[in-house]
Amino acid sequence: MNANLKTAILFTWLSTVSILSLSQDKVALMNGKVLEGNIDKVSSELVLLKTNKKGKEKTLELSRERIFALQYSDGTEKLLYEYDTLNGDFYTANEMRYYLKGQREAYNGSKPIMHGVATGLLSGAGGYVIGDSFLSLGVPIVSYAIFLGISELVPVKIDVKKLEDKSLLKQEAFIDGYSRVAKQKKSKNSILGAFAGVIAGVSLRVALD
Repeated sequence: MNANLKTAILFTWLSTVSILSLSQDKVALMNGKVLEGNIDKVSSELVLLKTNKKGKEKTLELSRERIFALQYSDGTEKLLYEYDTLNGDFYTANEMRYYLKGQREAYNGSKPIMHGVATGLLSGAGGYVIGDSFLSLGVPIVSYAIFLGISELVPVKIDVKKLEDKSLLKQEAFIDGYSRVAKQKKSKNSILGAFAGVIAGVSLRVALD
């Protein structure tokens, strides 16, 4: 065996070992998020995942009910999700994959900033009109309720330009998953906007009086 061939074999072996040592297992959760680490133990109720972030090791105890599948670093997968309509799991395993893809796409792509701004302006106007009064505490609640009613009438829009695989739009489960997360983000932004708005409105009224 010549020197060049030995060098090539050694380089290939080292590269393989390096890749395997850096690769991690993945835990695909039912909320669409994916955790990375080393799967340490799988029992009938729990999955133990060892993570290492910034040199700090931590072991996460995850309920099997929260997990869709375990994806090992060698490329194999263990599906934990079970299609069971009696348990409220109405999607088949394949449909659930699309549902989770929709959730992940919404986590990354849906940015409902204007919903928080709109609710903040409405709440701010109410806070300014009512002023420094006990009644101002109800302003963000009313503003959020109004937003909630309007948002239920308006369908969630998916930014097609940011979607790499346009064929996903043909999958109802993908749209359902995207819509759920997008609505959650809209709701969160609106709550924050409502409280920030009333504080700003009341503060402005007090400052001008």
